[in-house]
Amino acid sequence: MTPPAPSHAPVRRAPRWARPLLFMLAALFLLEAWLWRHLGPVFERLARLIPFARLKALLALWARRLPPYGALVLFLIPVALVEPLNGVALWGFSHGHWTLGAVSLAIEKVVGVGLMAFVYGACEPQLQKIGWFAALVRLCVRAKAWAEVQVEPFKARIAALKVRLARTPGWTTRIAALRRRVFSREGL
Repeated sequence: MTPPAPSHAPVRRAPRWARPLLFMLAALFLLEAWLWRHLGPVFERLARLIPFARLKALLALWARRLPPYGALVLFLIPVALVEPLNGVALWGFSHGHWTLGAVSLAIEKVVGVGLMAFVYGACEPQLQKIGWFAALVRLCVRAKAWAEVQVEPFKARIAALKVRLARTPGWTTRIAALRRRVFSREGL
């Protein structure tokens, strides 16, 4: 699917108090989009490793023959499979098991988004026949364009800082010395 071209309408500035929240929302959205773009092909490669080539081909053919709402059910199966991991992550975070929470959340994101991207690739023509789903996809494409606009100034500042630091001789040595001083103190 080719995303529609982003509109270049004038952008309204959010109130100052809302900008950090909007920036975080944009960054999270871009993370999801990045996962979607990069994990779909990974899952396709993993699926190629399954020795049941004929079974995979039949499954892909079956998926392409589904009616639109059947394809939607197939598309939502990965969500149903990994959504309980959000509960595990919430329980882990609320009970001080930060590693369990973080790992559960990471697995949910990677596996859930990766599987959904893989299934979406197989079912996209059928899913695009559902009017509200196609509108939702267009909304997500516009939201991604908005998120990129929100994050772009931050990315430009980081790039400028990297260039400045690269031109500064010995900055890595100074950072290492500062870290040694800070972490060698008692109580830190």
